[in-house]
Amino acid sequence: MKGLRIALIVSIVVNIFLLGGIAGAAWRWHRVMESPRLAVGGAGRLRAAAKALPEAKRAAYLDTLRAAVRESRPDLRAGRTARIAAMDGFVAPDWRPAEVSAALDRARAADMAVRTRVERGLVAAAAGLNVAERQALADGLRRAGPLRQPRKP
Repeated sequence: MKGLRIALIVSIVVNIFLLGGIAGAAWRWHRVMESPRLAVGGAGRLRAAAKALPEAKRAAYLDTLRAAVRESRPDLRAGRTARIAAMDGFVAPDWRPAEVSAALDRARAADMAVRTRVERGLVAAAAGLNVAERQALADGLRRAGPLRQPRKP
């Protein structure tokens, strides 16, 4: 009887910890999905910026962004490869600053190509919006996107 009582108490304690873990994970998931600041990467912030748009316009906006990212995949890979080459150059025994600089230049050029394509996609998506919708998008971009303003101290 005593062993059954101990097993019951241990089971209750384990279940309480399990429920607490599930509740904490659910709360964290909710925060990540709702907060543009916690969204991962630029694409998450750009998606969050369109939150105030009507559903149909938001879908068109997101389709335009997806197309821009899809077209940018070769540049994303090139930038990643160039950054890896730059890091390898930094730790290479035969230090060659010109090669490291060239790799960083390639990475920067690839990043700028991606940014240019995404920003052109933003402009194309905004072309189909009326003034109030563009204002709502601009407010979202100012809060969470590329038009984000630095915080005032």
